[in-house]
Amino acid sequence: MIPDYTNASMGNWGIIIYLESKVVYDESRDPTFWRKEVASLVAYEIAHQWFGNFITPLWWTDMWLNEGFAVYFQAYFLDKLQIGFKDSRSMDLFVTGAMHHALHLDDGLLGSVTLNLYNDDTLDNQLFVDQVREKAPAILRMLHHAVGDEVFRKGITKYFATKQYSAVTPDDFWRAIQSAEDEPSYPPRYRYYMNIRIKEVMDMWIVQNRYPVLNVTMNYHTSNYKNAGELIITQKCFHATEGTNNKWWIPITYTDQSRLNFSNTMPIFWLEPDETLRIPINTLGWIIVNLQQTAYCRVYYDTGIYEKIIPFLGSQDHTKIHVLNRAQIIDDAYAFLLEDQLESSIFNYLIAYYTFERDYVAWRPMFRILERNEKYFSLPESKGFKLYMVQNFNGVLQHLGYEENPDDDDLTKLLRLEATKWACTVGHAECKKNAAVKLSEHLADPDNHKIPYWWQDWTYCFGLAVANKTTWDKMMERYVLTSPNDDLLKNLNCAEDPDIIINYLYITASNTKLFKDLDHVFIFNLILEKHARNDLVLDYILANFDIIKPRLLPATQTLFTVYQNVYSNEQLSMVNTFAGKYFHQDRDALARVTFMIKKRRNILKESVDIFTQRFGKSQTLIDQLQKLDYDEEDVNSGLINQDVASVTITMDQDLSA
Repeated sequence: MIPDYTNASMGNWGIIIYLESKVVYDESRDPTFWRKEVASLVAYEIAHQWFGNFITPLWWTDMWLNEGFAVYFQAYFLDKLQIGFKDSRSMDLFVTGAMHHALHLDDGLLGSVTLNLYNDDTLDNQLFVDQVREKAPAILRMLHHAVGDEVFRKGITKYFATKQYSAVTPDDFWRAIQSAEDEPSYPPRYRYYMNIRIKEVMDMWIVQNRYPVLNVTMNYHTSNYKNAGELIITQKCFHATEGTNNKWWIPITYTDQSRLNFSNTMPIFWLEPDETLRIPINTLGWIIVNLQQTAYCRVYYDTGIYEKIIPFLGSQDHTKIHVLNRAQIIDDAYAFLLEDQLESSIFNYLIAYYTFERDYVAWRPMFRILERNEKYFSLPESKGFKLYMVQNFNGVLQHLGYEENPDDDDLTKLLRLEATKWACTVGHAECKKNAAVKLSEHLADPDNHKIPYWWQDWTYCFGLAVANKTTWDKMMERYVLTSPNDDLLKNLNCAEDPDIIINYLYITASNTKLFKDLDHVFIFNLILEKHARNDLVLDYILANFDIIKPRLLPATQTLFTVYQNVYSNEQLSMVNTFAGKYFHQDRDALARVTFMIKKRRNILKESVDIFTQRFGKSQTLIDQLQKLDYDEEDVNSGLINQDVASVTITMDQDLSA
């Protein structure tokens, strides 16, 4: 370990160097889930001793052979450890973390990755490196499940035995796996259907970019037998463009409501690149394809299947669907929503099940969805969706509470941490009240009411959101004693009372000894970003513009920050009127400001259209709940949790419409 090493770690054959701060765990100071981060880094570098040092790719274009194995076994090793990391569920976290992220990066929108590079110049692209570290291990995980644990282990053993201290290509690894697969001791699992050749299958996944979508439909009228039907599966390239319509060999696994077998992840069939797979099946319930999301793809169900999945998810039996498939259903649905391939009503009905969900792994896609859409939460049109999410958070917060229990496992602690953060963000009143109580207790008696550093942002910011001026003044006193402290400055900005924020604006402008020019700019911009959308604050800013404007900021730049942070046409009109008076003698400045305000109007309209298209149905669901005589306070208090089912009674009619 080296205290000031430039990287988190570096492994070479026979030696591994770590940045000290990345591998030290202090039981008295650090959260217990930090242990896993330390162990993951150590496991990653140990794996690199074998994949990258003991065996090395022939050229950088196949660097995925290094990174793919290192990241995959990093998760695999920790998943198998029974001492110190029992039930770490590292592989579940890999799927809902790295693999889900890779799918979003590899969709042709944020970028697309081919694991074999032909242009060496792109090797310097950090985005490519990050994608390889997420997509390559996902492809290896798919292969592992497709051939089975015995064949995969035997194949790697052959790979090491024949290629130790050598430079290798992907073909060397495919041959080793094929050799293990062809051994007489292993039964021909798929050969009843077709003769699979490892290189032919896997080259498609390595050389082609993007990934497939499995289109799954259910025909319940193909037989005269009771409960008999036909499952139809085809594939298409997600976000295919002209000239890019890739196809793959895809391992197919599935189960249905009558069997509930999510453990057998070896493929029952292989879907050929141009095949339509038709499978006779005996159920009138739901079908789940791609068990535990072992194949690197998304699954698009027809409306009839979604209509059967949604009420089952929204029941106490939802845990009978494997947690990775619950997570995949949400993540896939959101991806299709972004592509205008899924009705927003289906997505909103799906996420209603979160009122019953208690597993961090299943919640992770929803947390990421909230993060990606947080920029829209300032829109007045987002009120319905935020209220809907407040209701969805009630169940998990009532189950977890707000106190960290040392006996809780790491994932429970992470779920509590993330759930409280996002519940408060969308406006959960009880969440903010609890933060305010904890902040008040801490300020009154900091020795007996310590706040762990991983809870400080939540406690300070959301506690101040609903705190009174007395509490805010105490936090200001703390800043005076610890200045400079940018974290406290950010937290002081979290108050939602416009009178407190107006006072904060006045203090930072008038107290030039405490708040230097750069501090004033920093605070002023933070306040505008968070509070310019409040009518009272906006009125004060425009009425006292020259008094509170930081000296280092030109008037045009200051006004630019103002109108970039208002979210209604009425407020933009206020700013436009002010600009007309303020810049009446500077036609050039006025023309620039007028043009930018018009541009802002167009951006707001586009944002409203996007948000409404994605989540507009959530307001319909809230309206339905309010017809049952519930108001916003009831939604916050959790009184409507059990009425989700009654609202989804109308689902069939809504989806049909």
